[in-house]
Amino acid sequence: MDVSQMRAGGEPVSEQPPPVPNDGPDLWLVVIDWMQKRRIKGIEQYHTPLQPFNGRDADWDAIEESLDRLVYDAQKLFENRAMKKRVAELEAALRPFADRHRLGWPTQHAVMVPVTVTGSTQIMADAIVNISVKMLPAFERAAELLAPKE
Repeated sequence: MDVSQMRAGGEPVSEQPPPVPNDGPDLWLVVIDWMQKRRIKGIEQYHTPLQPFNGRDADWDAIEESLDRLVYDAQKLFENRAMKKRVAELEAALRPFADRHRLGWPTQHAVMVPVTVTGSTQIMADAIVNISVKMLPAFERAAELLAPKE
């Protein structure tokens, strides 16, 4: 293996397929916008932009920011585990319907797509349950119409 294909620790860099264009935002522009807003917030709070030789210990500031990031990552871990459990419960509740009508309905997609695009995952999961319960008669009627004639 060519050295240019290795990470600093000697691990090989895995090949990935090229990105697939979609309707999502240009993440570079999103992050640049966030950075500009963060800069303004910092200037408002400290009355100066962040500059070198500003009297602060940049190493300590970086450690504190890293610790904050670690806490946010822990929060995401706990929330994601809870959401995965809730999604599994939803899938289990919806799967008998799909199995009963032999539609091969991919319940994991029906549940996961809305859940992954919201920041308020618990509210969204509960909304899916409520919508699913209300829509069940319509799903059952559609399944009857689509079921193969025996």
